[in-house]
Formats: sequence, structure tokens, C-alpha cells
Amino acid sequence: MSHSQIKSISLYASSVVLMKGISLITLPLMAYYLSPSQIGQLELMGVTTMFFSLVIGIAMHENLYRFIGVVKDSDEQKQKAAQLYSATLCLSIFLTALLTAAYWLLPINVAAIPDKAVGLIALVLCYEAPLAICLAWLRLKNEATLFFKVCVTTVALQVGLLIVVLNLAPSVIVIFALNVLCTFGQFLFLHYKLGFKLSLPDYSIFKGYIRYSIPLMLSGVVAFGLSGAERWVIAGTTDLQTLGMYAIAAKFALGVGILVQPFHMWWMPKRFAALEQHGTQYTAKVTQQGIMLLCMVAVIVSWSSQVFIWVALPDAYHLAASYVSLTICMMLFKELVEFTNLGILYKKQTTQLLIINIASTLSAFFICYLTIGLGIDAILLALIFGQLSRFVATYWRSQKLAPIHYQASAIFGLVVLTTLFLVTSRYQQHVELSLLMLCLQPLALVAYALRTKLLDLSTFRTAYSAFQTYIGKAQ
Repeated sequence: MSHSQIKSISLYASSVVLMKGISLITLPLMAYYLSPSQIGQLELMGVTTMFFSLVIGIAMHENLYRFIGVVKDSDEQKQKAAQLYSATLCLSIFLTALLTAAYWLLPINVAAIPDKAVGLIALVLCYEAPLAICLAWLRLKNEATLFFKVCVTTVALQVGLLIVVLNLAPSVIVIFALNVLCTFGQFLFLHYKLGFKLSLPDYSIFKGYIRYSIPLMLSGVVAFGLSGAERWVIAGTTDLQTLGMYAIAAKFALGVGILVQPFHMWWMPKRFAALEQHGTQYTAKVTQQGIMLLCMVAVIVSWSSQVFIWVALPDAYHLAASYVSLTICMMLFKELVEFTNLGILYKKQTTQLLIINIASTLSAFFICYLTIGLGIDAILLALIFGQLSRFVATYWRSQKLAPIHYQASAIFGLVVLTTLFLVTSRYQQHVELSLLMLCLQPLALVAYALRTKLLDLSTFRTAYSAFQTYIGKAQ
């Protein structure tokens, strides 16, 4: 990679770790002041917000990558981006008003989500989708430095307010409110900083955006059943304390997603252009490097999380260690879908993606229904099966539409080996052995990748040279 690419990835890495990893970073502090039941309630409110943000946002930011990112003229590109932003903002406010009115008019009452939280959720729904477009625009224009500054400021404010709240009034509602306040401030700043003029696109263009993004939104909603809706199932079949334990484990799985996000943020906006300009061989090589990174991160996080839970968290949370490997397996197959799902999107066959997600989610929930009496482990195994079937189907269909020349057998072996390593971490409760495996298993993955030629020594030399160049210029 070039110096500018290394610099962008490093800035994105820091930004993503701060923004999405704040819940993991502050986990020891939260565990000290809050009970598992309170963390479970906070998780339930967060996942409910996530779901409705997904629905109301209609995945409009995906249009920025597919239709606006390929526009050559910079002025025309920004004009179209402003129109997309304006349309998304108006649509979000309108749909949020309808949803809020329906909530107050219909006899709906969720005891774990108080009325004050409902108002805060409604505020988030109004700006979440436009904020996603602002952040996506920064990535598209490679404004990594500004992206980093925005994220650092937001996180510093969140952490500062969190420390004050936990010491003065450790309330679930207040903690949720301060998170909303900080992201709303981020939205207002970017709204004025980017200077998008409020102007709506032509109806035909807007209809094209909606036609492209609605299947993606529906696919996301269905996929949410495999990576989000299980919180509702766990809360409904057990209690908030069990949900709190699962939430702790899920935060470490989220850590896997966070650590591979910099690669996503650099590669995803450019992958369609790379396919057209550099061909399938280059696209396959970059994707395989991303998969290798994902597997390494999954194994490292799996073992390091065992150590962290036993050493840094109170005894009341040690049960969460037994769920970590299962949640990371779910994240592994979920991220594999993102890496290999190129052909379906490139050929604009988003409806097929929706069908795959529906079938995978229904099969997972059918297994979950049959085994629900066996406890939370059965629920998680059913969800892993759903993510695995989703990955297999998406990869197969994507290859049919736009074949990419992957080293399929080597990738298959890598994924199987990674899964076996993750399973072994579930049955270890000794810190010393976990530390040993933390060192040995990533080295085993590197050895396998070198043996199967997924990696070669020139890759390390190139990366080291680029890193040295970046460090020298950064200084």
C-alpha cells in the first residue's frame, strides 16, 4: 500500500476504535458501577435504537458509494451528495414522527424501556441516517484527518461525561442520554462543516435511490435477526441479568468488527472501482488479505478476552467468558459475508441478497425455536448456523454473478482452522494457558497462510517498507 493509504487506514483505525470501541474501553468502569441487570437494560435500549435506525435510515448511505462515488466531476458529486443528504434528513424526520405517533396511540408498553428513553430514541432516529451520510462522505473524499478529529472529540466528551455520571448518579437513562447528546453534537458539527446545501433530488432519481436501498435495508433488517434480535429473544426467554452477561461477551465480538473496520472503511468505497480498473485478480488478492486479517483478529480477541474477563471484571461477570467464543464465531461469519459480497452488489441484484438473508434468518430462528428450552447456548449455536448458511449462500451467488478468482480451498481451510481455535478458547479458564494460546495460535495461522500462499514474504516486506515510509514522513 502507498503512504497515503497506510496513513488513512491508521487514522480510520484510531477513529473506529474510539467511536465503536468506547463501550469496550469503558467496560471495567461500567461493570464496577452497574449490575448485570442494568447493563442488560442498557443493551436492550441500545439494540432497539439500532433496529429502528436501520429501518428509518433505509440504507440511504449505500447510494453514496454506488451512484455518487463514481461521479468524476467533484462539484457535481458534492451537489448530488447534498441532495441525497437532504432527502435522507427529511425522510428520517417524517418517518420518526409517524413511528412516535404510532407508539403513543397504540397500547404498547415495554417495562424495560421507560417513556424518557422513548423520546431519546426518537431524537436519534431523526439524525442517525444523515449522520451516516456525512461520515461516509468523509471516507469517500478520504478526509481521514477530519474524521479522526471528529471522533476523538466525540469520544473525549462521552468518556468525560460518563465518569461524572457514574460517580454522581449511575442511572441507565442518564447514561443513555449522554450518548445521545454526544452523537447529536457530532451531527450538528458535520452538518455545518460539510456545508451540504438543502436541495432535494428529482423524483426519478430519488425513486432510483429508494429502489436500490430498500432491498439493502430489508436485508439488513433480516440480518439483524442474526446479530441483534437475539437480545430480544434472550431478554424474553431469560432475564435482564442473563442479557447483561451476553452483552459483555458480545462487546468482545464487536471488538473483532471494530479492529477490521479500518480495512473495511478503506476498501469498501473503492472495491467496485478496483474491480473495473484493476480486474478480478487484484480484487481477490485484497479481499483475501482482509479475510486473513479477520481470522487473525478473531483468534487474538478470543483469547485476550478470556484473560480480560478473569482479571479485570468483578466476579459477577465471569460467566460471560463462556459465551465469548460463540459470539466471535457469529461475528466471523458475519464479516466474511461483508468481505465476499461483491458480485451481488456489483450487479445490483440486492433483491437476491434479501432472499438469502430471509432464508438464513428463518432457518436460524426455526432451530432456535426447536431448542429454546436448552438455554442461551442453543440460541447462540442456532445463530451461528444462520450466519454460516448466509455466508455460504452469499459467496456462491456472488461468484455466479461476478466470479472473483479466490484461492477457495486455502480460504476454506483458513476459516475451518480459525473456527477450531475459537472453540478451544471456550473450554479454558486458566490465564496462563490463555496467554500461551494468544501467542501460539496467531502464529499457526500465519504459518498456514504462508504454506498455502495466501501470504508470502514479499507481502511482509512491502508492508514493513510502507510502514517505515509512513513513520518517516509522519515525523
